[in-house]
Amino acid sequence: MLVFIKTEFLAWFEFLFVTNTPGRIGRFLRKLYWSGKFREASSFNIWPGCEILEPQNITVGKNTLLLSGCRLNANDNGKIKIGERVYLNTNVYVGASNRGVIIIGNDVAIGPNVVMRASNHRKEARGIPISHQGHKGGTIVLEDDVWVGSNAVILPGSTIGKGAVVAAGAVVNSSIPPYALAGGVPAKVIKENCRV
Repeated sequence: MLVFIKTEFLAWFEFLFVTNTPGRIGRFLRKLYWSGKFREASSFNIWPGCEILEPQNITVGKNTLLLSGCRLNANDNGKIKIGERVYLNTNVYVGASNRGVIIIGNDVAIGPNVVMRASNHRKEARGIPISHQGHKGGTIVLEDDVWVGSNAVILPGSTIGKGAVVAAGAVVNSSIPPYALAGGVPAKVIKENCRV
């Protein structure tokens, strides 16, 4: 019972005094609070409304910015590693739960409403509802200097090469080569060497 009360109190404290406090005081409180909870973290900035699950499985690099409504989820032995100078725009979901792994390199820019989910539902058995088959963890890698446009979805097994650009609304389910522009559903290379 004592553990339940402690957990409930902590959840209310995070919601009322950490997650949703506005302005500079809020940013200061979030930095102070989350610095001690992440697996490893240095200078970062988290805006109001961000939700972080299992921070002990998350590493955050220097000068990383999470805008309002971002969600980092590393529960059930998930792992999230965010590099330096990473910019997550509003409502970005980084989900590495169920033994998933998401690695984001340095100098990565991620547009609003992007979803990265490193695990999927199992669906092998016909006689068992999908919701009862559990999950299978996978890996997502965004190398350095990647730009992901708004509303893109990045699925397990995806690697986005250094300097690549993912167009808005794309669904990435495989590898994108370095410096390529990829778009569509599923994402295909539209132009190689798009940053010449």
